[in-house]
Amino acid sequence: MAPDPTIRRYTGAVAALGRRDPEGKLYTFKLSPLGPRNFPLSRDDLRGWRMTILSGRHFGEVYWVNGNTESEVTVHRDNGPIDALDVRDVFIIESIDANGASMFAPKTGAGSAASPGV
Repeated sequence: MAPDPTIRRYTGAVAALGRRDPEGKLYTFKLSPLGPRNFPLSRDDLRGWRMTILSGRHFGEVYWVNGNTESEVTVHRDNGPIDALDVRDVFIIESIDANGASMFAPKTGAGSAASPGV
């Protein structure tokens, strides 16, 4: 099965941990891009995208990006904190919404001429 070409991906590693909130919980980290297909980030480019942790104690866990800057990512509090995240842990952030669909896929609706699987 070929990957969906409409899904954008940002791969990286944790460069540093962010500040903890007043309760001591961690939701923010500084990132270091990995791989040739990353792109320069602007504020909130990754907002609403799905982040999957690929190494470390959070391996396989999924979080939703609440916001980002050019060098920092904040996950949504509803997913819980990322307290066990560590420097050098690897992640992938994908343009997949909460329903599992590409955020950049063409929208189809009633009366659309698009056929299934296109």
